[in-house]
Amino acid sequence: MVAEDQYRLYNYNVERTSSTLVLSFTHNKTKRKYIMRNVFMTAFAALTIAGAASAADLSGSVKMEVTENAAGDVVNTTTLGLGLARTGVAFGNIGLEINDSSTLVVDEYALGVQVGGATVSVGDQGDLFPDGGLEMVGDDTLADPADHDSVMVTWGGASAMIGVLDMSADATDIENIQLSYGTELGAGLSVTGVVDMNETTDLNTYAAEVGADLGVASASTVITYVDSHLAYELSMSAMGVTGFINGDEDDMAENIGLGYSRDVAGGLTLYAEGAYDLEAEDDKIGVGASFNF
Repeated sequence: MVAEDQYRLYNYNVERTSSTLVLSFTHNKTKRKYIMRNVFMTAFAALTIAGAASAADLSGSVKMEVTENAAGDVVNTTTLGLGLARTGVAFGNIGLEINDSSTLVVDEYALGVQVGGATVSVGDQGDLFPDGGLEMVGDDTLADPADHDSVMVTWGGASAMIGVLDMSADATDIENIQLSYGTELGAGLSVTGVVDMNETTDLNTYAAEVGADLGVASASTVITYVDSHLAYELSMSAMGVTGFINGDEDDMAENIGLGYSRDVAGGLTLYAEGAYDLEAEDDKIGVGASFNF
């Protein structure tokens, strides 16, 4: 099946056999075919072949967020998501996103296998570093190491990641290595430590996260340290309300924020958030809605 329209930014072609589904895109202006990564196509083929015996889990999401931009205009950002996953001894997942510019991107993908008590996976699958923030605000001061294609190994509470700068160009060009270990201390307390060793910059980035689940309320503290610079974010949540404060060694109270989230029904979640930069005396306020199916 081929869809063409002279007014479209791109055309698409869908070819299906009994076991494989292949999508390709052609840009109207240049007529160059977008070739998806070999690993992505391999993942898709593996999942669709397995569909003859048992269908993979399909999920989708629609997210709309209304905020004020730098020009003072109130704007809406819409993101559509589609996910396909298969679990088992061998597993894989693909996450696709379409934004307001109608650009289809592969947000994440992974192929993996369980070996004894360990799992090994390869793909664009995030990293091991903890983060902070709410849906739209927060996570302003914490260190954020590089995140590209990677190989991950997880065994119990220990994880290791080898990040590659561009796997399609040189799969041996290692960018960073991350090691992580997390454990439950009992009484609702948990602690996780992570180190990122960047092979390009020769910088080590450290992070620690301490969480407490008290039943009616929860709290979390994330601390990062890189190049002699310390930063943190502290958050507390109760009855759908979350507040946070973050900063660094130069300004321990840099940003404060508050958010409220409520699961309405049938996969629909509504949320409202706001943050205030105490140093710049600037605020950010937004509302959003997400639907997952």
